Amino acid sequence: MATTFYFRKTLWSSLDPGFDPNSSGGGSDDEMLITPTRGAGAQSLVTNVAASDPIGPLLTNGAGGNIVTFYTKPLDAVTISGNVTMNLRGLESAMTVNVASSVVIYQMQNNGQDYSPSRPVINLADATEAGTTESAHNFTAAPTSRTLVAGDRLVFFIRWIPVGTTGAGTATFFLDGPTAAASGDSFITFTETIRELASLPFKRKDGLYRPSRDNDPWSSNGGWL
Repeated sequence: MATTFYFRKTLWSSLDPGFDPNSSGGGSDDEMLITPTRGAGAQSLVTNVAASDPIGPLLTNGAGGNIVTFYTKPLDAVTISGNVTMNLRGLESAMTVNVASSVVIYQMQNNGQDYSPSRPVINLADATEAGTTESAHNFTAAPTSRTLVAGDRLVFFIRWIPVGTTGAGTATFFLDGPTAAASGDSFITFTETIRELASLPFKRKDGLYRPSRDNDPWSSNGGWL
């Protein structure tokens, strides 16, 4: 059965203060949640777009803010091989900004190994330029088959890519919407059934991973203790 995950404007620091996969690498991104549960009210994230940007900017937490990275909770074991559909809602400040939305998805291993930029699960890019009012952009692609073991996460980066030559302005991403086909209804749908783990099969203490004896819920350690 297909599984849909919704982009949420919820910082991981508010759920699990110990969850910071970029702490050892000096990262300064804002980790947000993507979950099978819809939000309570539509939110937005504004990103500055520079003129003549050859690749376009990654999504940021407000104009000039940190890059936003979306993480799932730890997941059950699954192989992802079927089509993946993205539905992203956004707009650009003027039609001269010339950007469209794209998403890259990575696998984060349960042993603490970060995602490999050279091995994305899938890279989805929309060829249609955003408009000046909020609208949905829906696109589908086949992933590179990838097997997740229990406790792995999926990691999502959104980039505003050029459609022609970019002009100075902003692009806005809408998320956290409570209603289908309405403001903030941004999501990804996988062909497979993908479940969040109710508990983690491991803990990390002093850099070691071993089976958990007390079956701690994910929210108490996030897999990163």
